[in-house]
Amino acid sequence: MEQINNKIKTSLIEISSEWGIKVTSVELTDIKIPEDILAAMHEQKAAIQKKLAVYELAESEKAKILAVKDATDQLSEKTVIYYYLKALEKMAEGQASKIIFPMELTNLLEKVTDNIINTKTKKIIPEKIEKGLNEKQLQKYLPLLQKFIQNKK
Repeated sequence: MEQINNKIKTSLIEISSEWGIKVTSVELTDIKIPEDILAAMHEQKAAIQKKLAVYELAESEKAKILAVKDATDQLSEKTVIYYYLKALEKMAEGQASKIIFPMELTNLLEKVTDNIINTKTKKIIPEKIEKGLNEKQLQKYLPLLQKFIQNKK
């Protein structure tokens, strides 16, 4: 407001000096902004707030994804497969469930099962199971794994 007052005063002094009038002070008391300009200002402020909200949401999603990545980086291949099989079991519980396996998963499962299952006896080799992935849990999923591998061949 002060800047506007000073500019108006300067302009008035220039104009009024020719007429012999001396301007000592200028003070604006009220400014009426046209409705369309006021609406545009409100829209701009709302757009900025929306942009910030979207940015914050994206940052929180990024943090969540990085946290999951950090956690999964510490899991072994066998543990990941175990959790994957648990998820598949839940998916298969529904009626008329069809599960399509990508070829990479098939090869990965085959590799892991070859490492922890004795091919002659078809029994799990406990020494090859990592901590946190016990024999009882793997025995539960062994028939599913074997059936899956046999269907592949």
